[in-house]
Amino acid sequence: MDLNLLKTFYEVATQLSFTKASKKLYITQPAVTSQIKSLEESLGGISLFKKIGRNIFLTNEGKILLKYATNLVKTEKEILNIFSDLSKGVRGNLVIGATYVMGTYFLPVFLGKFKMKYPFIDIKTVISNSSVTISNVKNGKVDIAIAGLYKNQVKSLVTKLFHTEKMVFIASNNCSLLEFDTVEPESLESIPFIAREKGTVTREIADKWLKDHGLYKNLSLELGNVEAVKRMVEEGFGITIIPEIAVAREVKAGYLSILNVKGNDLKVNYYLIYPQDALSVKVINVFIDFLTGNPLTSASIS
Repeated sequence: MDLNLLKTFYEVATQLSFTKASKKLYITQPAVTSQIKSLEESLGGISLFKKIGRNIFLTNEGKILLKYATNLVKTEKEILNIFSDLSKGVRGNLVIGATYVMGTYFLPVFLGKFKMKYPFIDIKTVISNSSVTISNVKNGKVDIAIAGLYKNQVKSLVTKLFHTEKMVFIASNNCSLLEFDTVEPESLESIPFIAREKGTVTREIADKWLKDHGLYKNLSLELGNVEAVKRMVEEGFGITIIPEIAVAREVKAGYLSILNVKGNDLKVNYYLIYPQDALSVKVINVFIDFLTGNPLTSASIS
């Protein structure tokens, strides 16, 4: 099949006009008509368009083909963009700040893809909690950061919502409460809570929930990183409240379990944070464009 015919079909199908498609493709209208007829013949003589009055519409077969043609055009654009960037040789240095959750469970996969497209950009990451990460943006230690908004630190900085992550209650597989489909908050009164260190947005969210439900007294252990918290929970020393992305692999593998606590709607927002004048720097613009074009999903870390 001639791929150029599919591209012509795509233009006619999206414009629903042979005239507009001919102008877009810089060819004559008869040439467009001829190419569509050739495409229909190559597909077994089916009709891709139907005419009602002076207007044209896609047939059912045309609607099916449009899905594939759209993917073709999208893929072609991606290929051209990638090699255009390589030929331009976008290069420079980029220092990225991130919280432990974003820096550990998202950035590694994302940066691998980013480096494939921009091999001449040298990258350094600085991983810390939200409070320190935001301070690093303000004092110029990092160019851009992905973090939760911590207190009033972000004045004079640009903040754009990047991702909202659900927070879940995690327990060891031996936790007796797992036998219940839904757990009432008061059922947690006898169970120790294990928490991240202060200075993190997730810790603030967890603390507020514990206080609101009269369970702050159960906070028995504070650890400096997510992996240590997960390991303590896995060993059965208590439960924790943690962003779901941070435990997706362990839950999928069967090392940890999610407690379905009644009324849990806890979420944590992660933001792109950078100085007001950051967009004047080419590599930061490139990073933001690539980041926002590759939204975070569970597939990113599975």
